[in-house]
Amino acid sequence: MFLRGQFHARVSTHVRDPLTVTALALETTADQAVMVSCDRCTIEEGILDECREALREAAPDLDGWKLFAGATHTHTAPEA
Repeated sequence: MFLRGQFHARVSTHVRDPLTVTALALETTADQAVMVSCDRCTIEEGILDECREALREAAPDLDGWKLFAGATHTHTAPEA
């Protein structure tokens, strides 16, 4: 697996720590939001679009535009 975040190709030889995704769903009587943190270098817009579409299918009452994500910016995560 190629690793992301350097100016040269790096290939992993083993898994030291698992990568995680953590999500928090918030709701009030007036609004909703979903925050996601991913162990990645960046969150590409295409991945976020796919997640929003999956969220719309799984929870039609939740506005997909209220999903936002951030990356922990690890340079030891896989290249997408």
